[in-house]
Amino acid sequence: MVYGTDLLNRNRFCDSWVRIPPNPVWILNIKNVRRMVSFNLELLAPELFLAVALSALLIYGVTMSTTLTSEKGISTPVVPIVQGNIVSLSVLVLFGALGILLSFGWPEVSHLLCDGVLVFDGGAFFAKVIILLTTAIVLSVSYRYRLVEGLRIFEFSILILVAVLGLSLMASAYDLIALYIALELQSLCLYALAALRRTSIYSTEAGLKYFVLGAVSSGLRLYGISLIYGWTGTTQFGDIALILAGGDMPIAFNVGVLLLALGLFFKLGVVPFHQWVPDVYEGSPTPVTAFFAIVPKVVLMLVLSRLFGFAFHDVCDSWSSIVMGCSLVTMVVAAFSALYQRRRKRFFAYSAVGHVGYMLMGFASGSVEGIQGIILYMIIYMVTSVYVWTFLLALEQERGSRIVYFTDLAGLGIHHPMLAFGFMMMVFSMAGVPPLAGFFAKIMVFFAAIEGGLYFLAIVGVLTSCVGAFYYIRFAKIMFFENPPTCFRYRPISQVQGLFMAGSFAFIVALVLDPQFRVSLSRALALVVCSS
Repeated sequence: MVYGTDLLNRNRFCDSWVRIPPNPVWILNIKNVRRMVSFNLELLAPELFLAVALSALLIYGVTMSTTLTSEKGISTPVVPIVQGNIVSLSVLVLFGALGILLSFGWPEVSHLLCDGVLVFDGGAFFAKVIILLTTAIVLSVSYRYRLVEGLRIFEFSILILVAVLGLSLMASAYDLIALYIALELQSLCLYALAALRRTSIYSTEAGLKYFVLGAVSSGLRLYGISLIYGWTGTTQFGDIALILAGGDMPIAFNVGVLLLALGLFFKLGVVPFHQWVPDVYEGSPTPVTAFFAIVPKVVLMLVLSRLFGFAFHDVCDSWSSIVMGCSLVTMVVAAFSALYQRRRKRFFAYSAVGHVGYMLMGFASGSVEGIQGIILYMIIYMVTSVYVWTFLLALEQERGSRIVYFTDLAGLGIHHPMLAFGFMMMVFSMAGVPPLAGFFAKIMVFFAAIEGGLYFLAIVGVLTSCVGAFYYIRFAKIMFFENPPTCFRYRPISQVQGLFMAGSFAFIVALVLDPQFRVSLSRALALVVCSS
């Protein structure tokens, strides 16, 4: 992190930097420099724009969703007026915030904001671009689904925008308290989104289970933060890293780091904190499930990279074994649990849990190469997930039914070969089949684990990838070699859905054909995060 001094201008994962004792004078000087840049709110313009715009949309939705007739004094819904407008305006708001963000350009140096509580650097810039772009895609491709399924309440788009605001603040969080508040802001919206389909008992169960278990994880995080603050006297990432460079910390501090990590692992669905993932994926409306599967994971991985790669790297002995154990158990449990799934949402829930296990392997390696592998893995996972969930949202039979079980895809390769081929390529990329993009992401993570001496973890990762390839190949068997039990036709997908599916496919192909691009991008982001 650049403070106007070279004190903290170092790579935490390199051995060439000089350890500086936690001298109060040095810390005071850092804080004085920070105050010089603390009120630069211009770099928070995307978040401020989002907050003002969603407030205006909320007022518009509340005002126009019901009208009070002067004669009978009853409320009459005005769904046709509000439904399309709120969604369209929400997408415009997201692209507007994205335009403001892109106008700043890639930050060459890191900027501290709000007295060191937030940071704007390359990692935050990249995460915010991903958040805004993928959320706009999810809202756009799910518009027809919500009309057909009767999910016409305007609060859906408002809750999505509030969650995006919380995720954007999480991406810039450089303080434990700011991280906690931003995480709770987006969590409250996700609880409501999971239970949005009020007429479905499964959606209600999903929201309640997510809320109760989320409250437990929130308590773990808050207690961990209190222990960390009690022994360091600060909650700012840079100050914590400086203090930890001076020597060992007591067991209570290590317990605080562990509790904070476990609270974040719950949000990622790491085993054994994954029980909510299949039920929430299955019970939530499909657009909400798509949002869960894509957007929050990007920000949480960035947060973990900042914490483990920078703030708590000097006490890696206190958390590395936990990360290794969680990664190992997550890969094994997710791989074998997915084998027995027959419903598409539960299958992709366990698939997402397994991918988190592979990404944790990069943290366990404790190297820049590990963080680089995580970032590349995260990019490829995000793009392939956009294609897969757009495919699931778009696929609708003429009789009105949707894909629920794997067997519902039977015969798709015969009637719609291009659509089936694209979906097959994306799931094969998720499986890590060479020479697709997912293969290079897994190879990079495995090599990082081997260089870190984690041979057993790498072997388990390879074996579970082979198991995963089996159940991903099952899609090809069903689509191309099985006949549907009844004759039916699929409705044509919309132009917007086809556009985003084609764009996702083209991006994955570009990553395969241009190895220099994927390596340079992931390397640059890894260095930014690890030297925060």
